[in-house]
Amino acid sequence: MHLQLQVLVVEDTTNHFMSTPLPPSAQHQDDISREIYDSLMTEIEKDLLLANIPLLDAKYAAETPTEHDARMKRYEVAYKKFEEAFLAFKSGVKSSIRDAKSKELRKEEQQSAREDKTKLDAIAGEF
Repeated sequence: MHLQLQVLVVEDTTNHFMSTPLPPSAQHQDDISREIYDSLMTEIEKDLLLANIPLLDAKYAAETPTEHDARMKRYEVAYKKFEEAFLAFKSGVKSSIRDAKSKELRKEEQQSAREDKTKLDAIAGEF
């Protein structure tokens, strides 16, 4: 399973951000990606939640250039933290998948061994 986080955003002519429409086949993956993004970003920087991004210009309309620069630096740090959190998340998912596969393989091996024993016992009983 390969998780891919995609946040598709375009800028329109009025300088507001809007989501790019996705084909129906990609909508489910996009919904999952958005949930993952928001769940990780919630712990890092609430301004950068997907629902909040379009509201930032209005929220910070009165900020000074110095305040704006400080906020942009804060966002830069937040995105770096997000990347770290996302890598940890992906690692955890991969580990969980690997563990689940191993568990299923062990169950199949045990079932196969029981079936083999039953067949061998039946053959041995014929002699």
